[in-house]
Amino acid sequence: PGSDGEPTAWSSDKSSWCCTNQKVGCDPYDCNEGLDNTASWMPAKIVWCCHVKQLGCPGQKPPTTMTDQSYDCSQGVMT
Repeated sequence: PGSDGEPTAWSSDKSSWCCTNQKVGCDPYDCNEGLDNTASWMPAKIVWCCHVKQLGCPGQKPPTTMTDQSYDCSQGVMT
């Protein structure tokens, strides 16, 4: 696990916002895409999203969406 300043330790909301808005800390899968129908996901996406983001786990209900937030995406980025 990374320290609090590393993208691997960011919340899923911060990672998503930073990736979408600044192309920093992007994940190999968009775990929010198709979250209401995880049966259509590839097995690798299910495993990765469940393990890393705690999203799409078998038997888990989709989370409610949060309002738009801003984050400091330069904090903890390794160059």
